[in-house]
This record gives sequence, C-alpha cells and structure tokens, in this order.
Amino acid sequence: VRGVIAASRDAAAVGETFFHANPEPVQWDALFLGAAHCAGKRLGIDLDVPAPLVAAGALAGDVVATLTGRASLLTSGKVALARPPFWVCSPEHVASLLNFFPSVPLQRGLSDTYHWYRDNGWL
Repeated sequence: VRGVIAASRDAAAVGETFFHANPEPVQWDALFLGAAHCAGKRLGIDLDVPAPLVAAGALAGDVVATLTGRASLLTSGKVALARPPFWVCSPEHVASLLNFFPSVPLQRGLSDTYHWYRDNGWL
C-alpha cells in the first residue's frame, strides 16, 4: 500500500508501470512452506496433482464459493494464477525511480495476511 501511495503522489510515476515485489526470488515450494508455517502447519507431501483433477477441484470450489458466499481455498481463478511455472517481476524500477523499497519481509507479510484472513472469517 505504501508503494501505491508513493507512486500516486510522485509526478515521475505518471505513465509508468511498477512491480511492488519482494526483491529476493521466491520459488513456489518456498512460498507454500512459508504459508503453511504461518498457519502452524507442516506440508506432509509435495505432490504434483494432474491438471484435470485440479480443474475439477477448482470447479467444485467455484460452486461452493457461489453457494456459500465465502471464498474457497481452490477456485478457477486461483488455479489460473498458479498455472505458470514461474512469474518474473522486479522491484528495481520503482526503487530507482521513486526510491521505494518494501518494508515488510515476505514471511511477515504472509503471516499478517494469514492472520487477517483468519480473524475476519475468510478462512
């Protein structure tokens, strides 16, 4: 949020595109482990689930979310975001143009987000 506010207040940002991102690369497995840690859980197995099963689960999640009005852990939108084998974005542009650097480490951001979702009934 601080990065978006900084960009909205600086004329140098007009017409620019920024990634407000973690400066260190993060692999999917490390992200999953970090998220599990926030929830006080351990990942028991690391398993590649066949795409048709994931798609079926996502459709079921979409139906559950629609019927209950609550976010589901697995939806078509979430599957679409996780489909690419990697995402590449760099915060270098926002750092050099606006002198903006993230102040929240990734693990703390994951933890804060998890707790907010839990405390507000989203999980």
